[in-house]
Amino acid sequence: MLGTFHKIYLTYCTKKIFGGLFLLILISSCSPTKYLKKNQYLLKDNTIIIDTKGIEKSEVKNYAEQKPNRNILGWPFYVSLYNMVDPAKETQRDIKREKKLQEKNEKRKTKGKKLKENPFYVSRWWQNSVGEAPVIYNRYSISESKTNMNAYLRNLGYYESQIQDSVHLNKDKQRALVSYYINANTPIKIGSFNRNIPDLRVDSLLSEENKKLSLDTSSLFNAYQLDDIRSNISGLLQNNGYYGFGPSQVVFYADTTKGEHRAAVEMELFNTNLDSVSMLNASFFPIYYFDSISIINYPYNLGLIKYMPITTKLIGSDSAAFHYYDELTFKPQILQRRVDINTKKMFCQEDVARSIRGINGLGIFNSVNFKITASQKIVLDSTKKYLNCEIQLSPATKQSYTIDLEAYTSSGTVGTGLIFTYQHKNLFKRAIYFNLSLNGKLEKFSSDLNSSNLLAYEYGINSTIRFPNFFSPFRLYKFNNKYFPNTIINVNYTLKNRTEYIRQTSSLSFGYSWSTPSGIRHNLNPVDFYLTEFADIEYDYLVYLVDKNLYDQYFDHVIPAGNYSLFYSNQKFNVPKDFFLVNMRFELAGNIITMGKKLADAPKTGSGDLYLKVIEAYAYENIPDSLQQEYIDYHRDSLNTYGPSHYTFSGLLYNQYVKSDIDLRYTWFLNKNTSIVARFFGGLIIPYGNTNFSPIEKQYFVGGSNDLRAWWARSIGPGAYILDDQTLQLKNYYQNGDIKLLANFEFRHNIIWRINGALFTDIGNIWNLNYNPSFPDGMFKFDTFYDQLALGIGYGLRLDFTFFILRFDLAFKLRDPSIPSQNKWVYSQGGNYYKKPILNFGIGLPF
Repeated sequence: MLGTFHKIYLTYCTKKIFGGLFLLILISSCSPTKYLKKNQYLLKDNTIIIDTKGIEKSEVKNYAEQKPNRNILGWPFYVSLYNMVDPAKETQRDIKREKKLQEKNEKRKTKGKKLKENPFYVSRWWQNSVGEAPVIYNRYSISESKTNMNAYLRNLGYYESQIQDSVHLNKDKQRALVSYYINANTPIKIGSFNRNIPDLRVDSLLSEENKKLSLDTSSLFNAYQLDDIRSNISGLLQNNGYYGFGPSQVVFYADTTKGEHRAAVEMELFNTNLDSVSMLNASFFPIYYFDSISIINYPYNLGLIKYMPITTKLIGSDSAAFHYYDELTFKPQILQRRVDINTKKMFCQEDVARSIRGINGLGIFNSVNFKITASQKIVLDSTKKYLNCEIQLSPATKQSYTIDLEAYTSSGTVGTGLIFTYQHKNLFKRAIYFNLSLNGKLEKFSSDLNSSNLLAYEYGINSTIRFPNFFSPFRLYKFNNKYFPNTIINVNYTLKNRTEYIRQTSSLSFGYSWSTPSGIRHNLNPVDFYLTEFADIEYDYLVYLVDKNLYDQYFDHVIPAGNYSLFYSNQKFNVPKDFFLVNMRFELAGNIITMGKKLADAPKTGSGDLYLKVIEAYAYENIPDSLQQEYIDYHRDSLNTYGPSHYTFSGLLYNQYVKSDIDLRYTWFLNKNTSIVARFFGGLIIPYGNTNFSPIEKQYFVGGSNDLRAWWARSIGPGAYILDDQTLQLKNYYQNGDIKLLANFEFRHNIIWRINGALFTDIGNIWNLNYNPSFPDGMFKFDTFYDQLALGIGYGLRLDFTFFILRFDLAFKLRDPSIPSQNKWVYSQGGNYYKKPILNFGIGLPF
């Protein structure tokens, strides 16, 4: 049955592949130059040749007036799509459409209906949204391109640069290649730099940050560097009381008349009136303070404001006026720690930004706006001015629920599940977040879909509560006010019933999360407690675990751990710019309990008592009733005497280990629609002390839709381990390891509209840290691990619906370390087993 299923599945995939190839051939038949006139040429590329190092060719190319069409592997694919619509026939259709539209609008006009404008037409949408009009080479655009490039080079300091151009026309293929030859010549450098600032306080502030706010006399006279200094000065002054100070108020004067390609640069600051845009020379800049701070909480329905009474109360040491309509949706006190501005301090833009971030972090408002205006307060001191701040809050919906239906496939099984989730964002009106999730799953073999027999069912409950403050015996005022941490408690219970066993898992975690202004997110869980209990283990499965030396890992146990993780990414939302991401995690388990046991001189529990279930199961299955108890007692005592002993927690074995891993990712943007993404993951878990093995829940695995996509999850490794017949028959592909190395590479590109594609390569594997006779060739060795790396390739389609992405990845094995021969390359083996592709389905990008 399994073989029949694979044949049907492979036939289906083959048809889809050949169907896609046929479509590509059909599109490619529409030549990108199909509708060009004889003397027209499609712009192939702009090439840049520069005689000076240090100038980025890609940056210069951006200033070309005409840019070539997008292409896939050198083929202007989108122009071919555009040319699938005949322009002559489209013109005729437009004439008929316009006539019909006028007739319809005349009828609508007589009936008093709204006239139709720009109706939808498939051919027009195809050309404008899916295809791309050909960029036809225009000789007159070269002059504009050279002007733009010269302006860019002047901003870099190359005032005497010269640009020549040449054009190569391929008349047979109707292609034009434009080349720009740049002679940068000698640049202008900074000869001297001087600040002319009469305001002594401002000059003192700038002097303290001299390195960031000065020009190096050995550097080029770079306009972009001057812009950076303007922004830095603006930020510094706005954080020291100078409200409204902008980069445009920083002016540089340069004297280049002294020759030797040197510029004498002088910087001055100008003042701008709040009521005027005029720039005024001034000997001082006034410092701004807050005169009043008020808060207004709008109702859910803004349309009812004029019908609802407003209530005002004073809060905080500043006696800030708090206004609200109808019902008060939260306790005003929760804002006091989050609002970091008051009338006792001068204006600071960082305080305002931190306050906005802090209030948003409560998660109970749809929008937060700080409206800052000039105060009418009259003061005699001209060095001071005052501001009013109104904090405008719009509440979010407090309660919601979702019902999700999921389907998944893994390791030769298919499953479906239902998840009900309830959340309350503002419990007790104190911005306490509460989440309750109930889930149930059914799973069966993909080769036996017509049968009513289930492989497993699972149900569970998970609850999370998050407090908007830091629970600690210490008063961390500065830390709380700067980072706005959260305290998180999570409780989880899951029961899984398989044909081989019933497993119950329970977990409890207590920890903290906070983010720094630089974007680094921290998670610290001092308590991360995990309990696993097995019941009704089938005898054949129990024997399998004992034979494979896996029973220790599946036996009832607890994991008393603590962990810390750090996450950082410099990605900017909706900005196609290169970025990287790093996610690091460190975990320790069992140390405190072991230390306490040793200090208390507590006794250890023998292996016979710990593994009594195994002895009893064997006795009840194989020993006559009259001899069972004698057999059990003998083997328990023997193991207690000669076997290893362990400390226990509430009578259960607990694990002791250290674990650490790192996930690195980098994205290079070739253009806004094309990118190359690389990921590297490395992880290691080291058991020690109370146990010489790591728990199965904490070990690593490879395979699956976000990993090695040419293998099912947990179906490869450790090392060059080959699945035995017993494991294949039971279909327990729980192949885990203590070490994991993984690298993924994707070439992502847009195909048409919201359909994206990705050509990918995955490489990696897992290994055991110590030798295990049940997994030969599974131990990590520096001189052999590289020869045990699994390699897969494939291509995927991604449907981007903005809010979520549907992903389909078809992956093929290239190199399989489990092949029982010296040659591990799949396509040199013959036969078809290793050549079958795997189709992965997922939500979101794999990494």
